[in-house]
Amino acid sequence: MITTPEQKKQLEVEGYTLIKGLFSVTEIVQMRKALTAYFGNEENKFLYAYAGKTQSDAMNRIPALRFLLKHPKMNSVLKELIGDDLRFLHHSDAHFNVLSGWHKDSTGYIKNEWEVREGKEKIGVYKICFYLQDHNNDVGGLSVRPKSHLIPKMGSDAGVKLNSDAGDVIIFDQRLDHVGQIPTKLQKVIMRFMPSDKMKFSLIGFLRKITMTRDRMSVFIGYGNDNAFADEFKENLVARQNRQNNTTEYIVSEEVSQNLAEAGVRG
Repeated sequence: MITTPEQKKQLEVEGYTLIKGLFSVTEIVQMRKALTAYFGNEENKFLYAYAGKTQSDAMNRIPALRFLLKHPKMNSVLKELIGDDLRFLHHSDAHFNVLSGWHKDSTGYIKNEWEVREGKEKIGVYKICFYLQDHNNDVGGLSVRPKSHLIPKMGSDAGVKLNSDAGDVIIFDQRLDHVGQIPTKLQKVIMRFMPSDKMKFSLIGFLRKITMTRDRMSVFIGYGNDNAFADEFKENLVARQNRQNNTTEYIVSEEVSQNLAEAGVRG
């Protein structure tokens, strides 16, 4: 066992839990290099958004990240906390210096996230996320509002900052209020008045360089219990990814399918 009963209970009651030291230093360095190279190549057609760069459907579009789908420790954690009927929801994102505001990841993708359906089936839709740098002494990591996954309305309190290190992972219910790095006052001004997302990225990126601020990278992957909620969630999220990637066809790479099969996870 990698996780503890207390962490499983925290995920259920509070809506999140943090697992320390799941990835090695080598794996973190490997992923940082891969994302730096990927987002440094305009031919990859990622999006400029939220003053950063983002790539949805990351597992299919960034081959260097696909090893995560069969990562033994990661899959052990997921199955211990979520259950053996684990399902990959075909939604994943990679972010590079992306800023954020408070939100829930479930909004608009399931008709009623809080209902109990036939057979007492309840929603079980989660994200595993990790930051590829330490966030113990800054505001760049994830903050959450505990127990907000049980409340349809967005909260308004300051939440709890999760002091994660590179190598840690956070698992949270996708109904949970959460936020990454909130823009500073200056960044908000730039985001408001710059005419394009690319210009916002360039100017804020210039400020990062002159202040010697390290590039901030993160990866988010959706998983859930194998039920009707997962079907609905997957269908709507794939449609959103297709719109973001300007395509009408969702293609699952052979390597993604193989890695999921090797991990014993339904795709």
